[in-house]
Amino acid sequence: MAVGVYLRVSTEEQRERQSIATQRDFGGRYCDLHQLPIHAVYADDGVSGIVPLDRRPEGAKLLRDARLKKFDQLLVYKLDRLGRETRLTLEAVAELERCGVRVRSMTEEFDSQTPIGRLMITMLSGFAAHEREVIRERSMAGTERKAEAGVWLGGITPYGYHKEGMKGQSQLVINEETIPGFDLSEAEVIRTIYRMCAKQKNNPASGSPTTSTASVFPAVLRFTPYPHRAPGNATGESPRSGAQPTWGT
Repeated sequence: MAVGVYLRVSTEEQRERQSIATQRDFGGRYCDLHQLPIHAVYADDGVSGIVPLDRRPEGAKLLRDARLKKFDQLLVYKLDRLGRETRLTLEAVAELERCGVRVRSMTEEFDSQTPIGRLMITMLSGFAAHEREVIRERSMAGTERKAEAGVWLGGITPYGYHKEGMKGQSQLVINEETIPGFDLSEAEVIRTIYRMCAKQKNNPASGSPTTSTASVFPAVLRFTPYPHRAPGNATGESPRSGAQPTWGT
């Protein structure tokens, strides 16, 4: 009977230059070598290994075909293609076996039909989960190091700033350039908001700014990119070596 071939890479693995094409090529050569007819290739590209198999686009299709007995053996490049959590991997293997489908890794030696093979599956799925946690931990540590060094980690540049530096090493710098058609910069707009809020707080009866506007300004200034110090202590310096720019009133 024909075999099914399952391929998967996550977005994190894509960043590490791993690709569906590599697995597809390996699977094709493996089947040619062992003279295995292929029923279908199921490829989940950019899908995390912590998503259950039946909730992945191609994974769900794979399970439907398995229940219809369209193949009796599923080939994977490595067992961790089925899942990056032990529970998910074991559940996927168990569900496929209930459908009469044997799971086989093209790069790892185990037989899911034997006790020692099932033990190997449990161990390999545990290693895969551990590897994912280590990678995640290292990634978070790297992100924190960059943040502490003042590196802008991406997203929409906050109003009042512009980016300087190469991608991956860029920093936020206060934008003092004059806005076209106006006599003030974006930075001065933020400082004006500070002054208006301070005036309203010190003199609530002044009526400036209006009640509706005053309710918006504090929310704006609580936004992380606008740290504030007392007047005379800050002038809006550019962030360097992890230092935060500050906005005086």
